[in-house]
Amino acid sequence: MAEPLKLKEDITINCVMPGAVDTPAMPNFSEAFQPEHLTLMPALIEAYDVFFKDESNEKTGQLVEVAHDKHFYYDLPEYKGGDVSYRNTLAFEPWFSYIHGEKSGLKDALEGPPSKPLTRLS
Repeated sequence: MAEPLKLKEDITINCVMPGAVDTPAMPNFSEAFQPEHLTLMPALIEAYDVFFKDESNEKTGQLVEVAHDKHFYYDLPEYKGGDVSYRNTLAFEPWFSYIHGEKSGLKDALEGPPSKPLTRLS
C-alpha cells in the first residue's frame, strides 16, 4: 500500500509503535511499571518527528518501535508464505488500469497473467 500511494499521490505511510506511556488517561498507570519500562514522551514525539520532518517525503513503509528512550527500526521481514505471499503483494496491471484509469507505474506490476510461478528473484 505504501509504494503505490507514494508513487501516485505522494502520500507516505509509516508506523510508530509506542511502548507504555504514562498519561493522565489512566490514574496510577506508572505504578504498574518500572521507570525504565515506560516510554518517555520526548522519545515518542521524536519518533513521529522523524517522519513529520522528512522534507524530502521519501520515508514510507517504515516501522519504528519506541522503548523507553530508544528507537528501534524494523526491516521488512521475509514472507512466511514464501512465493505465494510475495505474489499477493504485486499489482496486476490490467486490474489496476481498469479501477484507476491509468497504469500503476510500479516496477514489479504484472502486465498479464504469470506464465510460471513467481519468485522474488524472477
